[in-house]
Amino acid sequence: MDLSVIVPIYNVEDYIGKTIKSLKKQKDESVEFLLINDGSTDNTATIIKSEVGNDSRFKLITTENKGVSAARNLGVEVSSGDYIIFLDADDYFYDGALSKLYIEAINTGADITYGRMKRFNSSKIWDVKGHVEANLYEAGVKNILENPELFRSIGPGAKLYKKELIEQIFFPEEIKFGEDQVVTFYTYIKAEKIVCIDELIYMYRVRETNDSSTQTIKANCINYLSDLIVVTKLNLKNIEVCKSYKDDEKIKILINYFERLLQFEMYPILKSGLKNKKAQNESILLVNTWINLLPQEVKNGMTGITKYLLADMNKYLFMVRKKNSKSLEKLNDSFNNISDYYQSELLYRKKFINHNNIFTLFMKLKLLIEFLGKKYTIGNKLSSVIFFLTKVLPKKKKTVVVATSKDFSANENLKYIYETICLNTNLDVRVLDNFNEGFYENRKKYYLLSRAKVIVVDDYFYPLYRKKISRSQYYVQLWHAAGAYKKFAYSAISARQSNSLEFEKKAHQQYTHIVASSEDVGEIYAQAFNHPKEKIKTIGFPRTDILYNFEYRKFIKDRFSKLYPELSDKKIILYAPTFRGGETERVNFKSKIDWEKVKIPIDTIVLVKYHPLIKKTSQYDNEQIVDVSLQNEFTILDFLIISDVMITDYSSVIFDYSLLNKPQIMYLSDIDDYVKERGFYYPIETYSYGAIAYNEIELSELINNTAAIKVKTDEQKEFVRKFMSSCDGKSSEKFNQLLIDLIR
Repeated sequence: MDLSVIVPIYNVEDYIGKTIKSLKKQKDESVEFLLINDGSTDNTATIIKSEVGNDSRFKLITTENKGVSAARNLGVEVSSGDYIIFLDADDYFYDGALSKLYIEAINTGADITYGRMKRFNSSKIWDVKGHVEANLYEAGVKNILENPELFRSIGPGAKLYKKELIEQIFFPEEIKFGEDQVVTFYTYIKAEKIVCIDELIYMYRVRETNDSSTQTIKANCINYLSDLIVVTKLNLKNIEVCKSYKDDEKIKILINYFERLLQFEMYPILKSGLKNKKAQNESILLVNTWINLLPQEVKNGMTGITKYLLADMNKYLFMVRKKNSKSLEKLNDSFNNISDYYQSELLYRKKFINHNNIFTLFMKLKLLIEFLGKKYTIGNKLSSVIFFLTKVLPKKKKTVVVATSKDFSANENLKYIYETICLNTNLDVRVLDNFNEGFYENRKKYYLLSRAKVIVVDDYFYPLYRKKISRSQYYVQLWHAAGAYKKFAYSAISARQSNSLEFEKKAHQQYTHIVASSEDVGEIYAQAFNHPKEKIKTIGFPRTDILYNFEYRKFIKDRFSKLYPELSDKKIILYAPTFRGGETERVNFKSKIDWEKVKIPIDTIVLVKYHPLIKKTSQYDNEQIVDVSLQNEFTILDFLIISDVMITDYSSVIFDYSLLNKPQIMYLSDIDDYVKERGFYYPIETYSYGAIAYNEIELSELINNTAAIKVKTDEQKEFVRKFMSSCDGKSSEKFNQLLIDLIR
């Protein structure tokens, strides 16, 4: 027997007929269908016998009711196939699914082979949103270290396992929630090869019942949280004895897994527990117990702990009973490495815990009002109404809104745009940022967005995703990254770190003008934003004008020398790497260069400037290395001017730096992994008009040999022509003229 299909069954008389029909449509002869009837008390068994008929591939095994885990374990025990796949009794396989999975498994030798899953009910079929957004179904060979998106599919559905892998682990029979995760986690960390095929395999039924999932979670929150603690203990134990990965790799795997567990199970269940007065205190304590089970290195790497259990949870403090404040205090003690961004949230939580009942009552009332005005609630709907009603009003012809979803003060690109418009035109320029505030603050912002003649952004701008601008408005995208290096937006949809097609469409479909830095880049932007070339304006980026301003360059160098006189006679190397991976990796980036292995010349200082998304930086004991990431005196463009040489990797600063005609070194030690993550528009050699190093030895040789990193003039000129030819020192003038033309 080649393949065993295990179907745990309990009281599914309304669904089992369709399930068996789907199995009979699978034409494979060397397959066995193990129907484990877990003590059904309805007509399930009768329907099974009727539907199966004389098909010898089916085996019905009836046991007393012990639960789905016991049924699955029994199925594995009695199976005779070399490969095993599970099917829930109310779901079904798509036609030909088993053959496709089996052939791929045989051809590739994969330990786990999986394909697409869709959800369905009586009226429709739809994609699993989280799977699509995470690009879970990108075909190819994978492993759990390099492909953490696999954790988005944490159940056994749509996966074909080698029996020798699945029979090493059992579904825990003592718990009723999250038991799938123990087996899935174990097989992920033990599998040497995981292969995805881009084929529809599994149809998952969403039952239409009178009981909502929200009410079910609220009623069972204590049991669910308790079960997840058991799951956590088992998974920690299993990875501890796993020999497939090194210790640092295990930490990375655990961070990715527990971030997912927190976001999709622990925190949503905790929120339901907060709404249940009887379960509130124990829910908080159980989550705290869960956090304290995690290894310290894992907690330090998880952004979700402060993001969800501090910042987001503060929105629900109005639900917390005063007598349960001590439990909140215990939870606070579990937070590690709180960034400056979350310090105000922590202070607010402490005030709530420590103040008297009257003050706490006032805070609860304030939080309740703020909660009602938050995103996706009443406030968001009212903001949409304001935008819809006021956009029909005449536009303020001279009003230009420079907008960002984030903090304007941290956006050097938009600040330069704002300043150049203010200084060189008579337009009325308004800045709108921080759209994560409540309705009271946001109502004026949406009003201004609806009335402005021109809206300028330089990144994804979610406030307009679901709000259609007026036909008389102009929406200008002046992308924050010059050139065309890493694939993004529509270009990156199939990459590991990317968004869904639906998301990109909402983000970019309304642009009326898109600014690019050259004709070649304009063609790429047209594809990346999915707009016709007619909308591309190759006028260059205003911020690059200062790189042509010799007076400004002299001013910055003189200022740097006055502030740091001890460095005035030193050669300055700027190390400016970009981020990696998803949110957790970005925040906790570790330098790819082991500077202890690099011989830095005695007359040289290395200034380290990390990407703004990187919050936790490396520590350096070497006095020749200075981290300037958090200083406020100089911008990244200033540091390009100050430096004599730049070391970077996949950062778009290579394009700005090319205008200064200075030597650069590209450090590409992890290029194979990075290509899988994002991909490039051109071969990597296209982006190097200087030297390339792949390890610390090569880097040491380069920085100690001036001749080796000398600018290759012809290559540098061609690089500028291809990527930055429109950035000619007059981009501000051209951009302002574009705005004036739009206003007329």
